[in-house]
Amino acid sequence: MSENVLAAEGMATTLEVAERLLGDAVQVRRLVVYAWVRFRLPKEDAEDLLQETLLALCRQNERVRRPEGFVFQVFHRACVRHVRRGGREPSGSTACQGRRPVEPAYIPADAGIRIDVRRALNSLASTCRRILSAYYVEGRSMKEAAGFAEIASSGAMKTIDRCLKKLKQCLQA
Repeated sequence: MSENVLAAEGMATTLEVAERLLGDAVQVRRLVVYAWVRFRLPKEDAEDLLQETLLALCRQNERVRRPEGFVFQVFHRACVRHVRRGGREPSGSTACQGRRPVEPAYIPADAGIRIDVRRALNSLASTCRRILSAYYVEGRSMKEAAGFAEIASSGAMKTIDRCLKKLKQCLQA
């Protein structure tokens, strides 16, 4: 598992966070994939929004406690602004219903792994699929994910841990 460069100890300035993000290819890829999964934005648009995010980080010059979460929030807001300005609609909007989602113009290097994960997810209970998708794919908070999966927020982390263990078992089988 690759080490997350953004998860450095102590408070960092937004300029330092931007520099770290430039050197963290894994985090950049996660953000681009997030833009596709959540907003159905093509890779090119996501990369443009990532550049906007980096510029916004360079302009702010503030100290942040959780750099990865801060970067995600700035990027998420950029995606939302893009969609509101006339970019693609979010995948859950009514404008997208009845249309097939457009597949990305690129095939990720880990496409085979994604198929295995998709099969393993399909073998899990619907509650597990909902909470894992809400928390990890859609980027919702723990409380929001619990509400989305219709479970108590106090047991959300325990449910996520249990679901991850089941997912791991399915992938190892």
